[in-house]
Amino acid sequence: MYHAALAALASIGYKSSLHTAKIIALEVHFVKKKLLEKEYLEKLIQAHEFEGEYIEKLRYARKQRETAQYSVTDETGREVAERLVKDAQKFVNRIEKLLESLESVPEID
Repeated sequence: MYHAALAALASIGYKSSLHTAKIIALEVHFVKKKLLEKEYLEKLIQAHEFEGEYIEKLRYARKQRETAQYSVTDETGREVAERLVKDAQKFVNRIEKLLESLESVPEID
């Protein structure tokens, strides 16, 4: 999803190294202009939040070194990861459609 968002933003000449700035730029340049549905922006935000949560869970599990905690972390992570994979597929497909539609719009100088 991250790379698809980068592609959409690059198509309009936008570049940033900050994840939050990319989310805001997607909202301003695509969602508010009704070129991209808000649900896709929300999927990107959820994936970003999951990334931070998952990293913290992995750090905690590594420190504890207990099998029970690894099992809980693995199971919880699996459910969330499966949902995120589905969201990512939808997100990438939608960004591809967005990019195709932008290619067909003549540029205004």
